[in-house]
Amino acid sequence: MAAKRTIPTGKGVSPPFWTPELTKLDKMVQERKNERKRDALIRWRRKVLAGTALGRWKENVAKLSATDSASWNPVKSIYAPRPLTLLLLVVDGHPPSKRKQAQALANMRMARSTKAQHAAEMKMPSTRRSTFRPITEAGLGVALRELSSGTAPGTDEIQCEELKQLGRASRRHILRLFNYSLRAGKVPAKWRQGIIVPLLKPNKPANSMASFRPVTLTSTLCKLMERIVARGVRDWIEDNLQSQRAGFRPARSTLDTLMKVTSAVRRRKDGEKTAAVFIDCARAFDSVDHGCIVK
Repeated sequence: MAAKRTIPTGKGVSPPFWTPELTKLDKMVQERKNERKRDALIRWRRKVLAGTALGRWKENVAKLSATDSASWNPVKSIYAPRPLTLLLLVVDGHPPSKRKQAQALANMRMARSTKAQHAAEMKMPSTRRSTFRPITEAGLGVALRELSSGTAPGTDEIQCEELKQLGRASRRHILRLFNYSLRAGKVPAKWRQGIIVPLLKPNKPANSMASFRPVTLTSTLCKLMERIVARGVRDWIEDNLQSQRAGFRPARSTLDTLMKVTSAVRRRKDGEKTAAVFIDCARAFDSVDHGCIVK
């Protein structure tokens, strides 16, 4: 509770019209002990803030141009209708309860199994495991710095900002928890639970289940350990991936693939044609057997 009261969460982006004068007034309000003088400073700060915001607005309006596409962005943000982002279903003329909507979404997703019909069962490798390498304080520090602020927590309600503010003693407790989990091959039951939130896909109707993409909010502690483990196995994975693959790999992007396609087109001889096949698997993550991928 103390952490939630004292540690700010979110990205903490300041308004674009914030000035050093407003920062100074904020500091003066916090330091002023006399209640009467403090209230007077607060009233003055509100007046300065309103004047600064109005001046910033007039400045932006003066820069608007009908031929500049960037000028239409603030206009659209004010006057454009907001698309419906909540699931809206009607059954027999009445909207179903939230529980029934959640069950319908779950039934639709479960209809496409990630287990292939004739796929072999995944088994533990018979070879000896590699030597266990415990997570170090340095590795934990790097992973903490890479955590994104302003993300939604899981069922444990632990924020990324709270983890970043932990002292050395608390970080050592987390290290012991992580290393025990990896050494024993066990994770807390809370880490295997998540909150599934359906998000509306861009430009899709809100009255269709297929228009929503489920996003699972999991434990921040679990994601922190997963980040450290992913960094540790990245070298092994890189050696087992095809060189043509660029997705989800460090220092690579779609530009690498585009360059290879462009080079293949330019290398063709006069009179020859180049053909390309593009495959987009719908719900690939839901339908591809994970065991086959690992194998």
